[in-house]
Amino acid sequence: MATYCRNAYAELPTVHVDGSRQKPRGIVMSPETAIDIGRDAILLMLLASAPILITGLVVGLITGIFQAVTQINEQSLSFIPKLVAVVLVMSMLLPWILNKLVHYSTNLISDIPGGL
Repeated sequence: MATYCRNAYAELPTVHVDGSRQKPRGIVMSPETAIDIGRDAILLMLLASAPILITGLVVGLITGIFQAVTQINEQSLSFIPKLVAVVLVMSMLLPWILNKLVHYSTNLISDIPGGL
């Protein structure tokens, strides 16, 4: 995750309808910084959700192969193992996911100009 420094913000002039230019009253975020924040948020979302989704995919694939081989077509047989596996992975990875979310949020809030 990138840390956003205060000098990444730029003071940009504002152009009004009548063509006059006026400096904004505060500090305006540069487009590059906004893109960096969005990119880091999407990366964090993918890192947090990928292990859970991959677990569901693998368990569903194994269950599907087992059902095809044994010709058992029970709906709960495909649902319950995925549910149990996803809950186990979520319970194991929840501290890591929360740590990543808190770290990202802390960095984002601390880089707000002027502080809170």
